[in-house]
Amino acid sequence: MSFLRIAAKRSTNRIQHRSRRIATSLVSIAALSGLIAMFSLGAAYASAPTSATFAPGSTAANALSTWTVSFTTSSAGALSSGNTISVVFNPNFTLAAGQSVVFTGFGSSCPAANDFVNGNVVSVTLSAGCALANSSSGTLSIPGITNPGSATYSNATFSVATSQDTSAVSGASNIVIGAASTTASSTTVAVSPNPTPPIGQVAITATVSPSSATGSVTFFDNGSPVTGCTTINLASAIATCATSYTSSGNTSYVAVYSGNSSLTGSTSATVVPVAQVETRTSIMLRKGSDLYGAENRQRITVSVSTVDGTPATITGTVKAMAGSQVLCTINLVSNRGHCGLTARELGGHHTYRIFGVYSGATSFATSKSDNQLYRIVG
Repeated sequence: MSFLRIAAKRSTNRIQHRSRRIATSLVSIAALSGLIAMFSLGAAYASAPTSATFAPGSTAANALSTWTVSFTTSSAGALSSGNTISVVFNPNFTLAAGQSVVFTGFGSSCPAANDFVNGNVVSVTLSAGCALANSSSGTLSIPGITNPGSATYSNATFSVATSQDTSAVSGASNIVIGAASTTASSTTVAVSPNPTPPIGQVAITATVSPSSATGSVTFFDNGSPVTGCTTINLASAIATCATSYTSSGNTSYVAVYSGNSSLTGSTSATVVPVAQVETRTSIMLRKGSDLYGAENRQRITVSVSTVDGTPATITGTVKAMAGSQVLCTINLVSNRGHCGLTARELGGHHTYRIFGVYSGATSFATSKSDNQLYRIVG
């Protein structure tokens, strides 16, 4: 082989080797670019809120309080109806389920929502009307959290994540729970009216001692927070809340005081209101009409029974009425009674609607009968 042919072959080999190296480098660069793109895409779907702040309503040890949790969404973390927010608390804190969480900054029509508690995690779902734009701040007011004993709890054990910002961001600072107060409080609860009617509204009132107490009270019925009656702030050491009900037969109220930096929390004794039984009043007239002046021949008979038909001896009085005029007051004997009209007690030449009103008793609710028509002739 000539010298020129050998040199040409070597040159060709070097060009082919260099081409393979360049191709390999291009493939590596392409793979690296794809990996970077993949990581970037993954980061976009695992973004975290940019900040989070946890503020306890009370820093007293073992106190029950409402916490304020604020956070700011990322540039890709806009929230809307159906999205969820998960808040993680240090596992030493005790969380009560079913509390009413209040949203601030999520739009003027954003309603409160009950939380879902799983261990030390509170999750809430945004209802219709709730929204939070990306790179915006929102606040959750979460009641029913009981502090543990005195200690400093790392901010790394408190965090917030959302269904749009799925990675969590930790609290801004450590949570310091102070020493338990040596000053004890006491709480009492009362219900008004008591006895309670079978259907209606009652006011439940908690009174905390000493009279200088500040903080809040949560009312419970059979162990569950009363809707609309959680974390009611004290005013002159008193907290009151109204609640509606349809049956008071199994109602038992307890008031729990949160405590503050100088007072321990306290729980009232249980109050079980006297539940009145729903009644039915009936009225019967002997006649449908009488001549004017002969009304004393009219006999009015009344009876009172329980609505559910349960036999009971019902005491009290029934007033026989014609409009606003009281015709007579009848004392019940064995659930019945009667009276008679007096002559010229009613004006002549008129038809009256006569009915009975039962006054009620400790165990029995008031009730009103249907009308009976009675005509005075002449």
